[in-house]
Formats: sequence, C-alpha cells, structure tokens
Amino acid sequence: MYVLFLFSNLKVGPDLGVVLALFAGLLAATASVLGKLATHPSVSQFAQDHFASYPQVRPTNQRDLSEINLMYHQVVLLFRGALMITTVFINVVMLNWFVKAMDLTNSVFAAVANTASNIFCSVLYWSIKFLILYC
Repeated sequence: MYVLFLFSNLKVGPDLGVVLALFAGLLAATASVLGKLATHPSVSQFAQDHFASYPQVRPTNQRDLSEINLMYHQVVLLFRGALMITTVFINVVMLNWFVKAMDLTNSVFAAVANTASNIFCSVLYWSIKFLILYC
C-alpha cells in the first residue's frame, strides 16, 4: 500500500484514514460548487458583461456582430467545458481518497467525517459567496 506524498508524514492507519476522509469532503464540496458554476445561467451573463467591456470588441457592422457573438459563445462553452472537466477530475480524486479512507479506518467513521467536512466546506463556500454578492 502506498501513501500519497501529501500525507507522507502520517503513518498508514486510522490517522491517515481520517485525514483522507476530511480532504475527500473538502473535494466533494469544491466539485459541487464547480458543477453549479458550470451550469448556472449567470455564468453566461457574467461572461457577456465582461466580454462586452473590451473596447476592441465593439462591432462596426452586422458581420462583426455575428463574429463577436460566435466568439462569445465559444468562450462560454470553453469555460463551461473546463469547469465540467475539472468537476469530474475532482470527483475522481475525491472518490479515490474516500475509498482509501474507508479502507484505513472504520467505514462509518470515514463516512461521518467526510459528510461533516463536506457540509462545513459547503457552508464556508456559500458564506463567502454571500459576502461577495451582498456585502
């Protein structure tokens, strides 16, 4: 059995299992936020507002407008695709760490630690979002 280089100072056993379960919960919350960002309609509006703020993107005729619209949709599609790929990658790593945590420690304890970490990190992420948007 190998130990991830991030946790090389922990002995293989329950200590490593708890740490892996906690970090798997953090990754689950992160993947949830990225998945929501990838599919939320406000991402398109944010990209449109940001894209339109560049003076070199101002259309001079109808052909320029259609090219800018195509470019805008390609950028949004690329951004959404990158978020989805990142979400899948984070989920793969999270599941790997969670299964290792259940192997190294009591599976019920690993599930409880993972869920607690996931809920705590989700609350933290959405608190940060609330502070950014409303304060």
